[in-house]
Amino acid sequence: SIVTLFMSISGGCDWVEAIRPLGEMSTAYELLFLFYMFFMFFGVLNVVVGAFVATAQQIAASDPESAVKYASSQMEAYIHRIKGFFRQADVDQTGTLSWQEFRRQLMKPKVQSYFRALDL
Repeated sequence: SIVTLFMSISGGCDWVEAIRPLGEMSTAYELLFLFYMFFMFFGVLNVVVGAFVATAQQIAASDPESAVKYASSQMEAYIHRIKGFFRQADVDQTGTLSWQEFRRQLMKPKVQSYFRALDL
């Protein structure tokens, strides 16, 4: 019955309990039941979960406070990486970066790639 099908996909009854009587009637009914379970789990239920996740993402994206927090954390990470670059470029550890030290760093392929990734 439809109640058995619903209980099978919602965890109300074990599949074995539902499929055993079908197997006694015909193997075709067993296969039909297995197709139903496959379709429900991988088709319909995944669509429902996907819709729920998409709605949750839209709600989170429309929250201005979380957008500001995200932008702030991105900016802090960016500043941290840039400060690290300048500390590494300060070879003589004076706390200041000379033009020569800066140019030497810019000649390194890794640094050039890093600045390209930052669109600088």
